[in-house]
Amino acid sequence: MNSLLRDINQRPLVWLMIVLSCIPYAILSRNNLAAISGWFMPDTLSELVQPFSLWRLWTPTFVHYTALHLLTNLVLWWLLASKIERESRLELFIVTVISAACANLCQWWIIGPKFGGLSGVVYALMGYLWVLFKFSGKENYRFDPVLGIFLLAIIPLSITGIFGKLANYAHLGGLASGVVLACASILLKKQMGRKK
Repeated sequence: MNSLLRDINQRPLVWLMIVLSCIPYAILSRNNLAAISGWFMPDTLSELVQPFSLWRLWTPTFVHYTALHLLTNLVLWWLLASKIERESRLELFIVTVISAACANLCQWWIIGPKFGGLSGVVYALMGYLWVLFKFSGKENYRFDPVLGIFLLAIIPLSITGIFGKLANYAHLGGLASGVVLACASILLKKQMGRKK
């Protein structure tokens, strides 16, 4: 119990995402899809930009339909997000918030509002870690290359429908946003280095 509390204290954002992702799954398991309909993005852009509706840009990230879907995303989140939170909690927060919005917007814009999952953020974290490891020498951001190849291979395979319905555009939007955020981080650090 002490080790769990210590881990929660060291990685509160990682654990917060785990808890927030379990809530809609627990509701869905006890009820039906209608019970979590408020977690989905609205049908139109005008509905989305209403003052009390904008939060729904992020809520699909926490929605998972099956135990396997939830468990897979949480394990990947744990592996990748922990690396960033060890370095900077603020960095993980920024990457998560921006990439979740980008991934969800991509999926919503192309397919529509009924989707969910943390995988867009997982792909963003993968892209972010890889760029910073490869081009900024952040050794702590190294992750198993086999995992990276596997996750990248899922994108074209899932477009064929072999895995059923996956949020392919959320994966692509998340991956792109993670790479862009990593490049922006590298450029920002270079600019700050020049000013010194």
